[in-house]
Amino acid sequence: MRRLTFVIAFIGLFIPNIKVLAQQDNFGVDYSAYLPEIRSFYAKQPSISNFVLTPENINLIRIFFDKPQKTVLTPKQIELDGPYGKIGIRILRPEKIEAVYLNIHGGGNLWGTASSDDSINNDLARTCHVAVLSVDYHLAPEYPYPGQIKECSIVTKWLIETSKKLFGTDKIFIGGGSAGAQNTA
Repeated sequence: MRRLTFVIAFIGLFIPNIKVLAQQDNFGVDYSAYLPEIRSFYAKQPSISNFVLTPENINLIRIFFDKPQKTVLTPKQIELDGPYGKIGIRILRPEKIEAVYLNIHGGGNLWGTASSDDSINNDLARTCHVAVLSVDYHLAPEYPYPGQIKECSIVTKWLIETSKKLFGTDKIFIGGGSAGAQNTA
């Protein structure tokens, strides 16, 4: 039987002897004393009220943020068929593989690429002995939401079916940041 572990924030699983402390319930806490400080902070921030997400502005943001980063491991590219064409998958494969991490990049479903998280994915693969696959899902507004979730789901199902054969393990972690976390859930 295949095991699939969904993990949004999983780094702590790989670092022994660290206790995670979390406040379980803060709904009863009165934070109103902080309101003047918070209002003052936001009043001093520059206004971006004139910024509009036009196709031109989205493309400028994509050009600025979507740059591959240098990696020690050599990335491999594969593609799967999807509802909007080919879905790119970027693979960073260390010598020793104990699990597989499916990374879904952030970027508000508007920008970001499979290579956006190369730096951390490279370190993760080498340090934790996990093969890292990053999904290059089609972006909005050209491919409206929830198309991104559909494509991430296709890649997830494919990985569940092929992980043991391709990577020698069926231990799978899935996660991402920001929109990637949303698409993971």
